[in-house]
Amino acid sequence: MSITKNILCAAIAAFASVASVQAVTINYTFNFSGSSALSSSKTFASTPGGISVDVTATAYWNNSWISASVGQYTGGLGVTNSKENGTDPSHTMDSYNGVDYLIFKFTPNVDVNGVTIGYEGYDDIDFRWWVNNTGTPSSTGGTQVTNASVGNAYTFSPNTTDQWNYLILAADRDNTGNDYNGLKVKSLSISYTTSNTPGVPDSGSTVAMLGVGLLSLAVFKRRK
Repeated sequence: MSITKNILCAAIAAFASVASVQAVTINYTFNFSGSSALSSSKTFASTPGGISVDVTATAYWNNSWISASVGQYTGGLGVTNSKENGTDPSHTMDSYNGVDYLIFKFTPNVDVNGVTIGYEGYDDIDFRWWVNNTGTPSSTGGTQVTNASVGNAYTFSPNTTDQWNYLILAADRDNTGNDYNGLKVKSLSISYTTSNTPGVPDSGSTVAMLGVGLLSLAVFKRRK
């Protein structure tokens, strides 16, 4: 085969690679059941997919935000805030001595599909959730889930096709139904849609390959 034909075949192959790139969706469930000490943050990574989530906590008490730590337990992730240190034996994300929040930061952005509760504390499991790209918690709003129960998965429906950087969960600050709400987050299901098939160059790289091939062909012809 001539050099000209080799260059042309390489260019066509590069173009075919561009055409073959398709969206791929990876579904994954982060399992938070375990045992680790209270800390300012905890990081979990998915396999496969290379998706990571950093989990931090905060709490809202007396119209102010206060510090809190994340703990990992058999029932999942819980929170102990600075107001209740030493007075929260269940270590739940709860609405006692302040409203506890868990903030999940995803890299890259993902679709958040659902959450499973692994432990019930105090009197009830009512919580609220938000998705956004700032990670800023709010003392108002959110989507409410009432009368949740241990072991059941609750589906999130953000009503958008966008992928998000943050999920924020909070014990229900309104204490709906009973005196206090408390829970631990056992697992979280997400999906991530990428335009690149694993092992296939991204579209920018492939277009560059195509350009190099065509340029080489043009130079070769000019020299002839």
